[in-house]
Amino acid sequence: MRTRWNRSWLTVLLCIVLQGTTYAAAGPEAADAAQRKDRDVLRALVKQRADVNAAQPDGTTALHWAAHWNDAELVDLLLRAGANAKAVNRYGATSLSEAAASGSGAMIEALLRAGADPKTLTTRDGETVLMTAARAGNVDAVRILLDRGADVNARETYKGQTALMWAASERHPEIVKLLLEHGADWKVRSFDRETKVPRLSAASSISPIARGGFTALSFSAREGDIESARVMLDGGVDINYGDVDNTSALIVSIMNKQYTFAKFLIDRGADINVAGGYGRTALYAIVDIRNEDWSTLPNRKAEDPLPSLEIVKQLL
Repeated sequence: MRTRWNRSWLTVLLCIVLQGTTYAAAGPEAADAAQRKDRDVLRALVKQRADVNAAQPDGTTALHWAAHWNDAELVDLLLRAGANAKAVNRYGATSLSEAAASGSGAMIEALLRAGADPKTLTTRDGETVLMTAARAGNVDAVRILLDRGADVNARETYKGQTALMWAASERHPEIVKLLLEHGADWKVRSFDRETKVPRLSAASSISPIARGGFTALSFSAREGDIESARVMLDGGVDINYGDVDNTSALIVSIMNKQYTFAKFLIDRGADINVAGGYGRTALYAIVDIRNEDWSTLPNRKAEDPLPSLEIVKQLL
């Protein structure tokens, strides 16, 4: 009778233990461990066959965190344990989008082999993994994604920007070259939005001026990135192709006080007489920017060693 009672009691205890184990495995312990970069705990959880796809409240999984930390060893461990490479958290991020920012080429290849989609979106505004990699300057990621069919001319829906625009605006000439070689369209302009600003010639009058509508070359001009611009011009980009109101890269560079960049464009044959918004030419723009403070423009004090007077001399 005692033996039968002991066996029954042991059965109850075993059920409790098993229920506790199942409960633990169903929680986001693996994701929490990966977030802490706790390899020992994560290995132990995998060995115990914990659910590596259990997500934190915002949908982030262990694989998200491993890719975020650029930990190729943990990514491999999790994939072998059945981690879902297509999992998306509530912010639209995937393990591939995390890897695109800073991950190695080998990690990205592993995620793609595991089913990650190179055309996936990473934000609700339509940013693609390729855009993320281009913005971050991850050359290996860009190359692999392009080879695996990523859409080089995809546009996000918030500002209409492309991977080429991101690479240019973040000063990544090697990526600019890669994208152009894979057919990136340099004629695309970002979305333009109008804002009301005072006319410089009459402070009392108000008129619309375009914000946005930039090309990739416009972004390089704004940032003063000569190397990216050189790659674009060598790749066939029209030096005089302007933004939405026909403002050329030369005028954009002057309006942002990037005078060394402006000299580079002039030396490359930019048309100094082309007129943009309000009929403004390069000479008109440099006089205005020297004498006026446009609150609607960045108008930052660029650390440019070339004085504006030198550009004025070249324009006359």
